[in-house]
Amino acid sequence: MPDSLGLEEYFRREWVRSLFAGAVERLRSELDSRGKAAAFGLFETYDLEEGRTTRSYADIAGELSMSVTQVTNALALARREFRRILLEDLRAVTGSEEEFREEARSLLGKASP
Repeated sequence: MPDSLGLEEYFRREWVRSLFAGAVERLRSELDSRGKAAAFGLFETYDLEEGRTTRSYADIAGELSMSVTQVTNALALARREFRRILLEDLRAVTGSEEEFREEARSLLGKASP
């Protein structure tokens, strides 16, 4: 733990990391069971890889022999499902609707529930 980081902030960051990691694994499992492993693969490559370079959907489509529309739709599906899973998991660990909404806004921004 860095000296400049308070204990409470350290635990909050670890909690957020754990929440997101669990949602990613659940997304992987759910999409795989629905025959949508390719959508997860795109999500992982485009949104999760550290140090990734920003490539266009057209570049990815060309690499994978897919249309740009297929890449767009697969990423939209994965992102929508990830958000749903993350919010479900967050709801399960918050004690009230107010706490849920506050945490959701903190994690996902103003457009959250």
